[in-house]
Amino acid sequence: MWSVAWLKLPFALGPLIAMGALGALTLRPAGAVPASRGPAVRRVAVEEPPEACATWTSTYTLAVRVRLEDTPFGAGNGTYDAGKGKARLRFTMRPNETKPSRVELLSYETDDHFVVDSHVLFIHAKVTTNTQTRVTPASGVAAVGNLVGSQVVWTTPVKGYRTDGALTCEGSGCGGSGVPPKGTSEFHSGPAPVSFSPFRFDSDELDTFHMAYTKVSHTQMPRQTAFVSLAARRTSRECEDTK
Repeated sequence: MWSVAWLKLPFALGPLIAMGALGALTLRPAGAVPASRGPAVRRVAVEEPPEACATWTSTYTLAVRVRLEDTPFGAGNGTYDAGKGKARLRFTMRPNETKPSRVELLSYETDDHFVVDSHVLFIHAKVTTNTQTRVTPASGVAAVGNLVGSQVVWTTPVKGYRTDGALTCEGSGCGGSGVPPKGTSEFHSGPAPVSFSPFRFDSDELDTFHMAYTKVSHTQMPRQTAFVSLAARRTSRECEDTK
């Protein structure tokens, strides 16, 4: 979903980062769907309360930010806009319940495009990232949780969290220690399980939620710990099963 690249300079002047540098940095984020209709699925308007539904699926648009820690010399530590995407959640009310208690994450994906333009002394590298982060569970459910009050507390990790795509490097710093080679190269990370922080809804309507920064990866090359936060808004809802 992102890339950090380090360039060793003479006299241990420090790292050059693909997502933050000792020099100037410009970050230009870009990115992101309704679910398919089965024969027994009834579409409902986003505004319509789901009183008649025992189980329904909601689709949310996502705004994603990433926070980096543990980078060499702390040069890349910071937060960055990382793209947009979508997620699908299934809510289920058990008999005699007045609100859903079981929540399943059915899908999650973000399209990530950003440019990092870094300068250190006379060395320059411009790295363009074009990747997609998604979950690839073996079954149709990526994670399971419980709606407790106004938040979803996940009881299982997210399965198959992975990032794939390409990095394009331009400039004299390309191909250095940890910096992508000049031109376009593939980038892959995962799949691996990730434990999401709770999804905190802003109202009982379950139309918007936020997720606090959650650790999604730790790597030695490049050396970094990455955290992701989400802001989500519902765009559609489908009733799967009536009471």
